[in-house]
Amino acid sequence: MYRLRDYFQPVEDITDAWGVAFQLKQALPIDRLDSLLTPGVESLEELDQMVEYCKSFTHEKKWPQFYGAKVMALMSIDRSDLAELTLMGHHLTPTDLQMPLGIDFPRTLLYITQHRQRQQSAELDQLKSALQAAQFEIERLNQTLAADQNPDPSSRQPQDSTIDKVLKKIKRKLTS
Repeated sequence: MYRLRDYFQPVEDITDAWGVAFQLKQALPIDRLDSLLTPGVESLEELDQMVEYCKSFTHEKKWPQFYGAKVMALMSIDRSDLAELTLMGHHLTPTDLQMPLGIDFPRTLLYITQHRQRQQSAELDQLKSALQAAQFEIERLNQTLAADQNPDPSSRQPQDSTIDKVLKKIKRKLTS
């Protein structure tokens, strides 16, 4: 109803039910029906505004319904991180959300948790790989440093410095 707020106004929060009665303020423009009735979220800001709008005319016992809808919308745009924060931020449990959102909602909560755990596990694996690569590089540099500190003159070959290498490349480009 958020997108239709210019055309409908809430008139009564129906006690002991999940519904709200609305009254038509003005006719809906036929040329805008598609955009007004398209499901989905335009932006995260719109999603927050939707929740606040619904909270403004309903009893707080219905608010978990709106937070649950926000979680579902966040899941639909692959933002399980924000969905999890929404649940934790409002201290919502599956019991709070089961009534308004149906029996499948606790399974969605489990999915969110498992999805987040998989993400964290993948991030941990990446960090471990990066750490191993860094340790390998440190070991290689330590060996190079040790060889430089104890040079064997017979096996050592002269090496160009980085500046010499850059200068040689510039000279080659200029002469070609």
